[in-house]
Amino acid sequence: MVLTRSIFAAVLIAAAITGTADAQLFGSRSTGQPLQRRVGPARSGQVGEVQGNERFLRGNRGRREFVGSDERSLGGFVGSEQARTSGNVPSSTTGLRPPPDRSSTLNRPIPPLGARDPYHPRLTIGFQAPSDNVTDLERRLAAQLAESPRFAGAGRFEVSVEGRTAILRGEVAAAKDRDLAELVVRFEPGISDVRNELAVVPSPGSGAAPPAAARP
Repeated sequence: MVLTRSIFAAVLIAAAITGTADAQLFGSRSTGQPLQRRVGPARSGQVGEVQGNERFLRGNRGRREFVGSDERSLGGFVGSEQARTSGNVPSSTTGLRPPPDRSSTLNRPIPPLGARDPYHPRLTIGFQAPSDNVTDLERRLAAQLAESPRFAGAGRFEVSVEGRTAILRGEVAAAKDRDLAELVVRFEPGISDVRNELAVVPSPGSGAAPPAAARP
């Protein structure tokens, strides 16, 4: 019985203070109706409408106040101290050095010998280089020039060798073919000089300039 009376008294006390507690949380209300917030009569028609003076929902700042975050609002930011100063980021080329210039030490000229200095050794090959037959060399050079696809048109080449000098005679279709033939012959081992007597004779219908005189 004592327990039943205690429970009944607690229920009555809770019912008595329910209205006050609800008023603190949700505004004025009456017991027995669903929980809902009462809106005053002056604001009943303005629910959910923007009045035009709400600059910010948080803080509701004035018209002349600073818009955005300032140092006061960033005071609790963990990186505020770092954000106020510029970081010192090293360049990607820091510490790199240009390679040393060794051109002055390459292919240096031989200094003159002194009165008591020994002579520099003279190197010679230890075998006798085979010498080609002049007739075979002339025939091989003429065939090499005639069969080469480097020339613009068909040419006629005659090659004769006197010592280490090659003499070119014949006809070519362009001046560049004459110079090219001389370069080809200069690559031949045993040839030190070339006397170019090739004549430039343009092919019919090519519209090229008149033939240039052969170089002496």
